Amino acid sequence: MTVINTNTSALTAQAGQRTAQMGLSMAMEQLSTGQRINSAKDDAAGLAISQRMTADVRGLSVAIRNANDGMSMAQTAESAMGEVTNMLQRMRELAVQAANGTVTGDDRKALQAEIKQLTGEIDSVGSRTNFNGIKLLDGSAKGLQLQTGSRAGETVTFGIGSARAADLGTGATAALSATGAFQATASNLSANESLIASDLLINGVVVGASSASDDSVSSAEKGASAIAKAAAINRVADQSGVTAVVGKTVMTGTSMTGAALTGTVTINGFTSAAITTTTNAAASRTLTIDAINLMSGQTGVKAVDTGDDKAGIRLEAADGRNIVVSLSTLTAASTGLKTGAQSGSFSLVSQNGNPVVLSSTTSGQIARSGLHEGTFARGVSSVNSDARAVATTSATAYSLNSGDLVINGTAIRGAIAADDTFSDTLALSSNKAGSAIAIAAAINSSTAATGVTAKADSLTLDGSAPTTVVASTVAINVAINGVQIAITLDQNDSAQATRQNVAAEINKYSGLTGVVASDSGKGGLSLTAADGRNISVSHSNVGGVVAANFGLGNITQRGTGTAYTSTGLADTTIYSADTVQTAYSTVSLTSSKSIDIEAGSLGFGATSNFTKLGFEQNGYGSDKGGLKVADIDLSTQEGADAALTAIDEALSSVSLDRANLGAVQNRLEATVNNLSSTSTNLISSRSRIIDADFSAETTNLAKSQVLSQAAQAMLAQANQSQQQVLQLLR
Repeated sequence: MTVINTNTSALTAQAGQRTAQMGLSMAMEQLSTGQRINSAKDDAAGLAISQRMTADVRGLSVAIRNANDGMSMAQTAESAMGEVTNMLQRMRELAVQAANGTVTGDDRKALQAEIKQLTGEIDSVGSRTNFNGIKLLDGSAKGLQLQTGSRAGETVTFGIGSARAADLGTGATAALSATGAFQATASNLSANESLIASDLLINGVVVGASSASDDSVSSAEKGASAIAKAAAINRVADQSGVTAVVGKTVMTGTSMTGAALTGTVTINGFTSAAITTTTNAAASRTLTIDAINLMSGQTGVKAVDTGDDKAGIRLEAADGRNIVVSLSTLTAASTGLKTGAQSGSFSLVSQNGNPVVLSSTTSGQIARSGLHEGTFARGVSSVNSDARAVATTSATAYSLNSGDLVINGTAIRGAIAADDTFSDTLALSSNKAGSAIAIAAAINSSTAATGVTAKADSLTLDGSAPTTVVASTVAINVAINGVQIAITLDQNDSAQATRQNVAAEINKYSGLTGVVASDSGKGGLSLTAADGRNISVSHSNVGGVVAANFGLGNITQRGTGTAYTSTGLADTTIYSADTVQTAYSTVSLTSSKSIDIEAGSLGFGATSNFTKLGFEQNGYGSDKGGLKVADIDLSTQEGADAALTAIDEALSSVSLDRANLGAVQNRLEATVNNLSSTSTNLISSRSRIIDADFSAETTNLAKSQVLSQAAQAMLAQANQSQQQVLQLLR
């Protein structure tokens, strides 16, 4: 059939041409861009995959630069540490030279002058070395993190130790110290204060009991020695991350008056030759010291003259063994010696630089360790005074007086009542000037000079559990810090209900007393003064009620003084204020350097309250027993010997840091190689997905061109075929 309205051949040719043009366009696009996928319509899944690969490739490229920057940082630090090593080596040469007995005092001064210059340059390197403004050797570069991958968490972390002279040397990592863990008189050596398994937890790890078998040098109370306790702590060091280092034992002397006596001194089981003292205290000290030091090889104890009649003779055991002293015929006043037993000191060292957390169990007594609960930072010294309970009118004996205390060479002023605006003084045994708050204020007035900060610790008193409930309902009054609190004890209440009732009534007045009552967890009540104020407690004598009936046994002190009528409490009496005991809190001392505590100018005489206040003469904390490079002094042969140890430790520390930096560089170099290989493989994989195949696309282009031309020719022929219909009209 011949038609003219529809040219099927032309339509077919047009479709063929359109298809050929599309193929031609696609082939030209791929050939011109070199990519098979130029838009999502080309390959939706392939586009998504290729974009993820592109993100990884670009991320890896940046990660490679990061790793190279990290290598540069490590190289910068390691190079600077190399210079520090060279200076330390030179300092060691000088120390070896100064330790020689042929060197004069003037020679040592010249050597010390060079030491000072080298120390200054080490500090300069430590404080100035930086990479892109980041300090590297001042101790702040502890957790440097490099992004060495294209995804989150793909990092390399490393730290760089301090190269400052003040941080290099021995004893750089101790967190706190314990000393004087037990004191007993010669006749009371059975008062053993060995560590029990429930007493001490370090970073949550239970420290086992101390054992006498760990101490091979002490003559008595071996289980209570610093050596035994340090060994117990070190047995769990792998779990706690904390080790204990034994320090020296110091037994302070006592005030002397001088007397003509002949007798002997027994130290650690060894008895001296006969000693004849005189009325001349200084001469008597010399005679006594000579006799003691003659047997130092057997006792392990050295006697030191304090040069002060009020301080007497100080005994020291360098290895931390216990010191046990007794006198025969001689007296403390004639010799300047204390009698009894003294344990040594130990320091806790955080091996990983993390804080040290000390705690105890509900059944334990952390005091037996010589430590106290709390969290202590690396390089921070800490020590506590002892807790005190004062009876009747003896409170004045517990004031901190001028001349009682010296900290880091600075005399501490006397404490005054005005320093404590919290403690109550209704009980005659409560003395504001002797409170932990007042003592802390006095110490803090010299913080600028000592570097030591004092804090009154929270004071908590635990009462014993009720043994019996009251036989009949009775109204009593409990006086806490001068505030009288009316409490009704119900005969029908259980022991727990009674405790809860008493605690609730006491807590109604906490704003006035400063004391909060709570369940002690041991069956009784606890009274806590968070600010460390004194706590004085008494109760009325009604119906035969005793403190144990309501959970405050062993806290409330029922004296025997004359009763008096309490204002506003009709016919109710409490025992006289002159018989009520007062509990005093402890004082914590902390410092970023070591803490040296000494008796003041009053020494240990009758007028001194140094011992009564719970302080103990010794050195505590991070730097004690060690020497920093910044403190090296070659002016004496002993100083030169100590310098060798400090420099060797510093060299070891710097070498370890350099080794770590070298390991980091090697790791980063391997990281760069791995990242480069990974990036290459990713690029290759992405290429197979998105890149055009030029051979195939060239063929497609040629085919599309031919088809397009053919379609165009056929379209022309189809259009021309319609003209032939006109021949029928002629």
